Amino acid sequence: MEKLWEWQQLRQQYWRKQESLKKNPAVIALRKEKQEIAEAELVLKEQEEKLGKLQGRARKVGDQHRETADKAKRLEAKLYAGETNNPKDLLSIQHQVETFQEEAARLAEEKARLIAEITRLQQEMAVYRRHLKERRESYREKLAIYNREKEQAELQLAILMGQIMELTEEIPLEILAHYQELEQRFPQSALARLEGKMCSACRVEISALAIRELKKGQGLVHCENCGRILFR
Repeated sequence: MEKLWEWQQLRQQYWRKQESLKKNPAVIALRKEKQEIAEAELVLKEQEEKLGKLQGRARKVGDQHRETADKAKRLEAKLYAGETNNPKDLLSIQHQVETFQEEAARLAEEKARLIAEITRLQQEMAVYRRHLKERRESYREKLAIYNREKEQAELQLAILMGQIMELTEEIPLEILAHYQELEQRFPQSALARLEGKMCSACRVEISALAIRELKKGQGLVHCENCGRILFR
C-alpha cells in the first residue's frame, strides 16, 4: 500500500500543478494586456487615418488659397493697369478682387486651423506611440518570464508523470482497477491512511475489527464510513 499511497500523492501533486498552470493569474493578466495593446494599436491606426485626411485637406486648401490669391492679384493688377476706363467694368473688377481676397482670407484661416489641428494631433500621437511602445516592451518582458516559468512547470509535470508511470508498473493490476473504480467517488483520493484510530480522509473513527484486519495485512480494508481503501 505504500507504493499506492506514494502513487496517489504524486498524482495529486501532478493535478495541483496542472491546475495551477491552467489557472495561472499571469495568463489572464497577459491576455488582458494583449487585448488592451490591440485596442490601443487600433486607436493609433484611426489617428493615423485622421491625420492623413487632415493633411490631405490642408494641401487642398493650400492649393485653393494660392489659386484664389493669384486670381485676386491678377485682377488687381488689371484694375490698376489702365487697360479700361469704363466705370462699370472697373467696378466689376473691383468687386471680383474683393470677392477673391475675402475667399483667400477665409482659406488662409482654414489652412491655419488645419495646420494647428495637425500639429496638435501629431504631438498627441507621439506621446501615444511612446506609451504604446513602453506597453509592448513591458508585455514582451512579462510574456518571456511567463514562458520560462511555464517551461519549468511543464518539465516538472513531465518528471512527475515519469515517476507516476514507474510506480504504476509496481502496483498490482487488481488493486489499481479497484482504486480507479473508487476514484469515481473520490477523485485523486481513494486511499486514506489510518491515523491513530481515525480515517485520514473523513476523520471518522475506525472499528477495532477493521483495525485488526488492517494490521494483518491480508486483503483490502475499507473505511466503514466513507468507503476509501485504508492502510497503515
